[in-house]
Amino acid sequence: MQSQAVPSHSREYAMSLLVRKLTRRLMPLLVGLCTALPVMAATFPLPPEGSRLVGRTQVVVSQEADTLLDIARRFDIGYNEIVAANPGVDPWLPGEGTEVVVPLRFLLPPAPWEGIVVNLAEMRLYYFPPPGRDQARRVITHPIGIGREGWETPLGRFKVIEKIAGPSWTMPAEMAAALLAQGETPQRLIPPGPDNPLGDYAMQLDAPGILIHGTNRPYSIGLRVSHGCLRMYPEDLAVLFPQITRGTPVRIIDQAFKLSREPDGLYLEAHADDAAGNLTPLVTQWVALGGGRLSDAQWQSLLDEAKRANGLPQRVVAFAPAPAWHLQLGAFRNRQRAERLLARVQQAGLPSGLVACEEGGLCRVLLGPYPSKPSLWEMAARVKARLGIKALALRLVPPVMHQARVEAGVEADGVPRSQTAAAEIGTETEGVRN
Repeated sequence: MQSQAVPSHSREYAMSLLVRKLTRRLMPLLVGLCTALPVMAATFPLPPEGSRLVGRTQVVVSQEADTLLDIARRFDIGYNEIVAANPGVDPWLPGEGTEVVVPLRFLLPPAPWEGIVVNLAEMRLYYFPPPGRDQARRVITHPIGIGREGWETPLGRFKVIEKIAGPSWTMPAEMAAALLAQGETPQRLIPPGPDNPLGDYAMQLDAPGILIHGTNRPYSIGLRVSHGCLRMYPEDLAVLFPQITRGTPVRIIDQAFKLSREPDGLYLEAHADDAAGNLTPLVTQWVALGGGRLSDAQWQSLLDEAKRANGLPQRVVAFAPAPAWHLQLGAFRNRQRAERLLARVQQAGLPSGLVACEEGGLCRVLLGPYPSKPSLWEMAARVKARLGIKALALRLVPPVMHQARVEAGVEADGVPRSQTAAAEIGTETEGVRN
């Protein structure tokens, strides 16, 4: 950890003392809670080309004994995220029967999507594992705690240079002096065990003194209270630690606004931080996306969402639906047969598909949408290799979840077919072409 004096009057330092005292009082409860907590790591297949949106926001009903922090840990999100998503709800006493928004929908950080990417503004880590053989690429994401004022987590590109199971912790001299000034007796060397601030695992970066580590204060996840390191829930790091190898790249950014042009509109995910009032990065991202003219009402919608900063990806500008390329793996007059084929798709490790049924017509098993022909042909080749299915490429008008209207159809090898032939594909054996 970095050794630098922290102003004792800073609000971040006061918050760290509060967390320490609360954790001491609540530790017996926390230990019991840890044993009952499932690991709820958010893992998603990477979105189609041209999209950054993954996950789905959930709503749960709190029980009498719940705090927002209990719910946050249960769903693997941080204090900052659950409080921002639930303005006006008391974090300590939300009350029985209160509907609590669980923010599990994310705009992925800007590419490249490789190794570990950390966004300090949202206090979240994204890990993009290397693709396995015959496996779709995916992203794993966890909440983190980061450096407080005076001990800021550094920005830049780094890599993991060491992995330590059962680390010991030596308290920096400046930190010991600060505790003495508060009337506490510091323990300079803490061996591995339940009292160790680093938890059970640590990964050292090539940034001096910076670790990704666990914690014995899990309620500090989602707060700016560390000495520059990145803290994780103990159960999260226990799962992530064996997946990371030495040399894994780590990119640390600080992006309060994430703006993405999705197929159905312009989405903004805004997070509150000290620089959130500066809208220049937001305008810069809009220009990088290709810009374009927005009406006064659309700009106002964008600015209002930026100021709201609730951490939830919100569609701020709707785009008129346009035909998009999909792969049709089969078409049936029996929905159950379509769902059986969809189950085969999922078992084969292909991206999530859907069953789209026309009113009184066919139920199509679809993958997509795909923004470009190359990505369409690439997925068609994977479908052929894994399922032995020669897929049909269709341009469909959204929303395909309710009605799939065929605009044009071609075989996945690029040979055009008539619209009528595309609609009659369900008459073939099992609704697929072999």
